Amino acid sequence: MRKLHISPDLALPAEAVTSTFVVYGGKGMGKTNFGSVFAEELSRSRLRYAVIDPMGVWWGLRHSADGASPGIELLILGGVKGDMPIEPTGGAVVADLVADESVNVLIDISRHANGKMWSIGERIRFVRDYFVRLYARQGEKRQPLMQILDEAARFCPQMVRANEPDVAQCLGAVAVMVEEGRNVGVGVCLLTQRSARLNKDVAELADCMIAFRIVGPRSIDAVMDWFGEHIAKEQWKDLIAILRKLPIGRALVVSPGWLEFEGEAQIRRRETFDSSATPKPGEKVKTPRGAAAKPDLGKYQERMAETIERAEANDPAKLKKKIADLQRGGGDVAALQARIEKPKQTIRATEVAKAQRALEAAMKFIVEITTRNFDASLPEADVRKAIDDAVSQALNRVESLMQGRLRDFEKFKVEAGRLLKQMKLIIDSDVVAKVEVRHNEPFTTISRPQEVARAVGGRRTAAPAGGDSNVNLGTGERRCAIAIAQHQPNGCAREQLTTLTGFKRSTRNTYLQRLLSASLVMQSGERFIITQEGLDWIGADYEPLPTGTALQNYWLNKLPDGEGKILRVVLNEPAGISRDEISEHTNFKRSTRNTYIQRLAARELVKVSGETVHPSESLFD
Repeated sequence: MRKLHISPDLALPAEAVTSTFVVYGGKGMGKTNFGSVFAEELSRSRLRYAVIDPMGVWWGLRHSADGASPGIELLILGGVKGDMPIEPTGGAVVADLVADESVNVLIDISRHANGKMWSIGERIRFVRDYFVRLYARQGEKRQPLMQILDEAARFCPQMVRANEPDVAQCLGAVAVMVEEGRNVGVGVCLLTQRSARLNKDVAELADCMIAFRIVGPRSIDAVMDWFGEHIAKEQWKDLIAILRKLPIGRALVVSPGWLEFEGEAQIRRRETFDSSATPKPGEKVKTPRGAAAKPDLGKYQERMAETIERAEANDPAKLKKKIADLQRGGGDVAALQARIEKPKQTIRATEVAKAQRALEAAMKFIVEITTRNFDASLPEADVRKAIDDAVSQALNRVESLMQGRLRDFEKFKVEAGRLLKQMKLIIDSDVVAKVEVRHNEPFTTISRPQEVARAVGGRRTAAPAGGDSNVNLGTGERRCAIAIAQHQPNGCAREQLTTLTGFKRSTRNTYLQRLLSASLVMQSGERFIITQEGLDWIGADYEPLPTGTALQNYWLNKLPDGEGKILRVVLNEPAGISRDEISEHTNFKRSTRNTYIQRLAARELVKVSGETVHPSESLFD
């Protein structure tokens, strides 16, 4: 599949459609142009995307750059340019259409068709409902989709006030999509001019950061926070210096783990109409003269009419209004009253709702424990606090999910069973967390993870002797186990394993926890060592690393060109060589050189002492 040519300096692979981007930039620096170019390239590659536009400025995608001919074919919902109107309560309805249809969709939540603006609260509630529903529905389809969210800091802010439950729920819905969207085929692109206001926990999950010129201290701090998760600290100063001086349209692109790119890129100009351009003094606002590129609207109009009518028919607020009208003029009040009360009664009574709540608690429990590297040596109070915090977050999310239509719960039930099987991946703790719903309705008890796993069933991919017989093991765990086995007898540290396998930290931690639970590896301090059961499991896939000169050649042939070039220079200087001398031998820029040295150090192929780099002693054994 063709690459996405966003710049003469950089092309994105097709897998970008399910990757995560965070895009920072001040007004007029090129942020919206990048978003439009990204949409153009996705269209060319026949990759689906949806855009949430809270400002009403993306409609120009349907026109050519000069406005004289059609641009990209996409469906516009909402706004003054929309093909069909949408209501602030229609987030779930729109998400259903996006999940079910192959058309690209622009969702304009800036104004109603009559020009009246949506309130901030209406936009937040719409985005909350949309993301919650899209996550659930995409789990059925798993057809790749890039979800672009403009002005993202409004919907997933760093600070949430105590009296803003809608904002908290919206943040949670977007965070879940960013964290877990790839599992259901959704990538997310977050664009914001308010870098400091975007939630840091969400931003740090991005595979790629793109930053246009930023000068504000707080905005630069936000970029540095992102660097802290991905970039060696000695590179920060150079990258920030670049960031402050970027001309309009040129961006700093940083993606060390995925694209293996850290540098400047001139984002190409959009080929569609610039509907976000601000007219200069004395100029008139430019408008397209030609026809817009529109899909066949017939089936979408019919579908939206049906779904909106169905949603309105079951909207408690509208039903209550009908009751009031009927009470004034007579009618079957009792029947309508029953329609309001029935959904609530069904949700509380059904076992499916309990499964959904258990799913959320289990999911957060897994994330909290595995990503924070808890182990059995920690005090029980620390583990209990982690569980309590996870459950509290889960209940907030469940409350918003429970607002969906009842037919969703059958899907949630299936998902609950799958995720509860993963409870066995958690530490073997005797801590019991009994969770109470806000209505004081107990729904589940999480005790020993193995007991919960056995209760929901499941089978394993491998059943090593002495390990947990319920652990599901796949190719990811096998790659980790092989890398650890190849580094006997000392094993691998976590960061070394990340560099050897290419897995993200959270993914790596999950695989390590599964291997520990199955007794295929054991932990000694900060390192992981293969067990005999692990060696038996990987079997013929395991080939020990060579030694001496053969080991040096092994790595020189295996490493990417940049790292290999630096390692060759360092191997020629067993007593050590300075960073500047490495640059002289390789002609690499300082920031590029430091990145490659950092990666070699993470693989434990070199040791760094100040400005001096030494080859690892293991390469000469």
